[in-house]
Amino acid sequence: MKRFLYASIATLCLSIAAVIGFHIGSQSVRAQSSKTTEGGLTVQGDQLYVCNLAGDVWVRTLDSEGYPKSWQGQPRYVGNIFTK
Repeated sequence: MKRFLYASIATLCLSIAAVIGFHIGSQSVRAQSSKTTEGGLTVQGDQLYVCNLAGDVWVRTLDSEGYPKSWQGQPRYVGNIFTK
């Protein structure tokens, strides 16, 4: 009976610690960029296109699950929609 009590208390403590840790660690996500990143995005086939308010268009290739194939490096710059 004593072992069951200790096991129950240990499980309760771990659950409380996990909930507190989640709430302390969670925060809103923000872009880490000095440029304005608001704009639009679209997916065509396996390509993700992102356009910011300045008109710059960037592209990344997606895998079969819809994630970029490589998170390393920068997206490829395609051009600006306001210039030729």
